[in-house]
Amino acid sequence: MNGGLAEMAVSSARAGARKPRPLPYRAVLDWCGLRADEVVFVGDVWAPDVVGPPAAGMRAVHLWRPDRAVTGVAPPLPPGAARIAGLRELMGLLGCRTSS
Repeated sequence: MNGGLAEMAVSSARAGARKPRPLPYRAVLDWCGLRADEVVFVGDVWAPDVVGPPAAGMRAVHLWRPDRAVTGVAPPLPPGAARIAGLRELMGLLGCRTSS
């Protein structure tokens, strides 16, 4: 834990299934001891990181970096999801103060 924020990376191999199946998301919740409504799932891959988490009850944040993205426009967000262009934006989205 860091200032009330958990820092964790969970691979599909460690969870025993690939995203967007529910098992990896449940594994994260179990390992953190959190409810789905307490978690913000951030990722840059559409189905596993943006579509899967809301199906498991988590809030999804789509990390869409136009300089690294596939050509085209960002897909429409599912209800309740947010989009950021860089991780610095995440702190503001979560209502955290940052120092410059």
